[in-house]
Amino acid sequence: MPANEASLAFDNGGKALKKHLDYWTPTNLDATYPRITEAPNANTKLTSSFFLLDASYLRLKNVYLGYTIPNKLLGRSGFKDIKVFISGQNLLTFSDIKDFDPEGLGQGNSRGWFYPQQKVFAFGLNFNF
Repeated sequence: MPANEASLAFDNGGKALKKHLDYWTPTNLDATYPRITEAPNANTKLTSSFFLLDASYLRLKNVYLGYTIPNKLLGRSGFKDIKVFISGQNLLTFSDIKDFDPEGLGQGNSRGWFYPQQKVFAFGLNFNF
């Protein structure tokens, strides 16, 4: 059973997430989640496939596009070459997990409390004389 907030409300000091609000009560018999409680009785800690998540994901991690301007276009500019580039990191992530970065789930006792992956963009020119 995953030990992070992606699945368990109140586990090890965790908090309830918005998705946990659809829990079982005598008036809500079709609830998605079982009765929500922070009581540490045996029934709340039983292993169950209900709490397993498909944490598979696909991420476009690094992209680098560059172009070297041909020498014939440089003419008598004094440059050997000029390179133009653009790069990006963590551009896209495809996952069924919506509230957490799937790359960080299950890392120790994080319960999802970590900084998300940053998207980084860079643009540049390299001049060689």
